[in-house]
Amino acid sequence: MNKHKFASQVWLVVVGAALAALVLAATNAAASPSAQAPATAEALAVSPLVLHYQGRLLDPITRQPKPNGNYIMTFRLYNVETGGTALPWSETKNVFVNEGVFSTLLGDTTSLNLSDFNGQALWLGVTVESDPEATPRVALSPAPYAIGLMPGATISGSIPGFAGILRVNNSGQGAALVGLALSSTGQTFGVLGNAFSPGGTAVSGYAENSGIGISSFSGYGTTGYGVFGESWAGIGVAGKTTGGTYGLYTNQNLYVGGNCIGCTVAFVGQNGDTSPLEVGDVVSVSGIAPPLNGQQTPVLKVRRATATGGGVLGVVQARAVVTIMDTPVLNSKSDQTDIMEIPNITPGRVAPGEHLFVVVQGLVQVRVDAASGAIVAGDALAPSATAGVVQKVSLDSPTAPMLGRALEPIAKETGLIWVLVLGR
Repeated sequence: MNKHKFASQVWLVVVGAALAALVLAATNAAASPSAQAPATAEALAVSPLVLHYQGRLLDPITRQPKPNGNYIMTFRLYNVETGGTALPWSETKNVFVNEGVFSTLLGDTTSLNLSDFNGQALWLGVTVESDPEATPRVALSPAPYAIGLMPGATISGSIPGFAGILRVNNSGQGAALVGLALSSTGQTFGVLGNAFSPGGTAVSGYAENSGIGISSFSGYGTTGYGVFGESWAGIGVAGKTTGGTYGLYTNQNLYVGGNCIGCTVAFVGQNGDTSPLEVGDVVSVSGIAPPLNGQQTPVLKVRRATATGGGVLGVVQARAVVTIMDTPVLNSKSDQTDIMEIPNITPGRVAPGEHLFVVVQGLVQVRVDAASGAIVAGDALAPSATAGVVQKVSLDSPTAPMLGRALEPIAKETGLIWVLVLGR
């Protein structure tokens, strides 16, 4: 037989930047409010998550307040209203009762498990002294605004610009927002975005201070996609750079199952000649140098090509300045970085020993000499006696390996024209 009867009221107080104003109130059917105030700011500062529990302790026969003094109370959380097993958290403490009224902070002695408050229904069980646990348990019911944080909830509004309907800030190192899809079967999404405006973006990222706008990592299985794009009527994955070199960059292999429209095949090269190279110069490969840090393919050493030089031909597309970038390694040791050397297009001549981009197939502007005959679109071009320059040749009696086909005419002068390099 219970020697004590109580009526109770519970507040869940969460302290934090995003949820500082959140107060959840929960009462049972026999609850009667006490005159006690909610926890003070000083008390809240002790614990980031506490339950403020208030109630009245009554004699079950006379229904009069129990005598003043300390009573040993044990508190447990359940995810069922009756029966079942308590969740791992519990707390036992001396609680002072004054004229039947008591107040305590649950979680100030034994920290509450934040994972228990995931939107599931919860009940509080209370045991006083040696009595059996009081019935009924106290249901924790969310206040109206707290319902917006429960699973399946929708937070709606109309806020223009980049302020956002929901903002989550993390002032420390690490993630501000984490989405986990825990099912091991079926189609799941850690984060899913949907934009209905023709100019909208479902998921967008912006990084300051040379960071990464959006980063993706596929786990440790044998298959998976770091980034997967699919469009029913448009572009699956699009990349754009403003003032940079690469709209899409990878230091790994790139697989294309369909056509590569507008693709130009270029490699990183190094001027192995004794004089500077210029954009449009025709070059031949004279050897290789070690790959740049973080890259897989070697660097091509090149020099100006001549009619008698032979070798694999290419065209200087641009000077390349190598910059060093620290890129995060997305694995279990997320604080690690990879040091990568990234070549970037830079105006100017290519001095001996400097890096460059050399096109071996595709469209590129080439330095030509029409002194031996006017060039028209479709003419075959091959290195001339002048190093680094091509001229019109006859395929019936070629004097040098053909570079490609002219795409525009030039009369007598020397200059740059667009050429389709055939990669032979």
